[in-house]
Amino acid sequence: MTNTNVTMMINTKSTTTNATNQKTVQKRPTAVSNLRPANLNRNRSMAHVRLSFFGSIRSELLKLFSIASTLWLSAISFLTALGFSALFAWGIKQESHYNDKGKWMAMARPIPRSIVLECVSQSLAIGIVLIGVVAILSITGEYTTSSVQMSLVVNPRRVMFMNAKAVAVAIYSFTLSLVTLLISWGVVEVLFAGSKQTPLGSKERWLPLIVILGGAAMTTLVTEFALGLGAMVRSTAGAVVIFVVIYMMATSIFGIISNLSRHMLWANWCSRLMPSSLVNTFLTGRAAEIEAGMVPKGWPVPGWWQSGLIMLAWTVVFYVIGTLLVSKRDVK
Repeated sequence: MTNTNVTMMINTKSTTTNATNQKTVQKRPTAVSNLRPANLNRNRSMAHVRLSFFGSIRSELLKLFSIASTLWLSAISFLTALGFSALFAWGIKQESHYNDKGKWMAMARPIPRSIVLECVSQSLAIGIVLIGVVAILSITGEYTTSSVQMSLVVNPRRVMFMNAKAVAVAIYSFTLSLVTLLISWGVVEVLFAGSKQTPLGSKERWLPLIVILGGAAMTTLVTEFALGLGAMVRSTAGAVVIFVVIYMMATSIFGIISNLSRHMLWANWCSRLMPSSLVNTFLTGRAAEIEAGMVPKGWPVPGWWQSGLIMLAWTVVFYVIGTLLVSKRDVK
């Protein structure tokens, strides 16, 4: 092969290589330019995403039911309610077989229908506290784990954040308490099967609705009250202790104070305004029976519907204060 042929082959290869490189270089801008419109379209589509209240509620429901404590406390609340209603019904049925002298009678005395429904309402005695603890955990758990920072990044509207959480807690508490009351009613009816019952009076005809729907509504008010308390305190342990003291212990504390002296009857009146007393009075469907001299003369004692309004006032005050603190305070 001559030198001329070798030179021609080298020039041919270099020409081919340069042409290939030029094609490659020409293709790169084309590939990049094809990617940019897709990114721009994606950014434009994200710009149309809007924060909605219903989306926030769905997010809060997902967070609420993703916590293991919610499922455990719900199960314990449900089983405890059934156990309490069955225990009350069994005790009243046994008591109906005893006369005034404490002797057993083969034929039981008739049981008032209102007492049967009272066994159903008493199923909320402990369950309502556990459901309230779930509401507290729904807000304090976010502060404990610092996940509230991410929640407020996703939803920077803090009032909407609290309102969405309140709606989620209300859906949870109303549904769980309604199902619990209905099943407890069924258990009580089975236990009282065969027993003679006196019908409801004319003033008690709405008692079944008050116990079932009113019981679910009062449970919802208590949980919203607990949610506001949790937003105020932020600490799970602190909020739970304060909630238990206000809801369960305050009535007894005021009762003990009123027994110390006849000049402290105001404490007995205050005990009627505590959440647990208000709930119990509301679910009976009648005004609380107050013995003479138990409250200061002339001081009004709330009836059943008035008790519901006072419990609503408790809830509104604590929830509004909790929401204001969440909207104003630093999350750290």
